[in-house]
Amino acid sequence: MNIENFHDSSPIRCAIYARTAAADGTDIQLQIAYCRNAAAARGWRVLDNLIFSDSGKDGTTIDDRPGLSALLQALGATEVCDVLLVADFRRLSLNTKDFNRLIEELCWFGLSVCSVTDYADAGDPEVPADLFP
Repeated sequence: MNIENFHDSSPIRCAIYARTAAADGTDIQLQIAYCRNAAAARGWRVLDNLIFSDSGKDGTTIDDRPGLSALLQALGATEVCDVLLVADFRRLSLNTKDFNRLIEELCWFGLSVCSVTDYADAGDPEVPADLFP
């Protein structure tokens, strides 16, 4: 789904995912706040039960990321979300193969994956590939 072409009368419902390699997790709250502010500016509704994060996890692999696993499980079990919002695409993965696999899985759930920093929807074929990891 291209989020720019989403013309439903109800607000767009979004989940948030944040990740940082720092073990203290301070950046996590900043990323979540950044995503919340961006969602509010667009008139989107953040679903508080669909905010997930991983602290102390680098982006080179999607293995051993309990927050990401919980997110995927929650999104697979519900149809109440339209968008996964991340501060930037690197929060999902720095590995191109893993990133593409995640985007494919999330699109299979019917979600758009949007980056606040990159201001792009990963499911939009018009977005240049060099924005992605």
